[in-house]
Amino acid sequence: LERLGMCALLHDVGKLKLPEELLNKESGLSAEEFEIIKKHPEYGKKILMSQTDVYPGAVDVAFCHHEKLDGSGYPRGIDGAYISQFTRIVTVVDAYDAMTTDRPYRKAMCSMKALEILRSGKGSHFDADIVDEFVDMIGCCPPGYLVEMNSGEVGIVISNNYFDLKPKILLVLDKNKQPAKEMVVDLAAPRYRGKYQIRSIYRSGTYGVNVNDYIERGLVIRTARRVH
Repeated sequence: LERLGMCALLHDVGKLKLPEELLNKESGLSAEEFEIIKKHPEYGKKILMSQTDVYPGAVDVAFCHHEKLDGSGYPRGIDGAYISQFTRIVTVVDAYDAMTTDRPYRKAMCSMKALEILRSGKGSHFDADIVDEFVDMIGCCPPGYLVEMNSGEVGIVISNNYFDLKPKILLVLDKNKQPAKEMVVDLAAPRYRGKYQIRSIYRSGTYGVNVNDYIERGLVIRTARRVH
């Protein structure tokens, strides 16, 4: 775990060699600019290989984290037979982080959409088993977080559902963000499909809702697990 953590922390170190104006550019990159960005795995490899006390696996992850199982990645276009387990793990997490983080040129997408993209790339871009485990652990919305629905109501994610990425939510605020009669909504249930959609995800404390207060009152928050 320590070695995997080191690989993850250092995987993008090559970006230190990239022009800052490209990393912070607010519009899309041109083809020429993207070719410059694509050099950061090679820069990362060189930086880490110049150090004598770096775990060798971190060099591999820095160099290969944009490779894809079907050989369509970069910088070398290698296929899954040459991609290590640590690289496969970091690739999935890095892709999720990139999609769910604000960038100068676009807003972050919601967790549910990012997980759908990961699942659509299973076996071609991403290791299928690792994607399954990642989705299993994180769920579409992390349990214990707050969500604002398309109705304006606010609730607490109390569990997630691996198979269709739809969580159970305890609604606690009405559309005016005032305390309301608490109600559990299972977004996987037919009666709620189409009626409720998640608009935004927030941390505890937003809109004055402290999740720990509900836990102290007896609220149970679970992470759903797949049956193997």
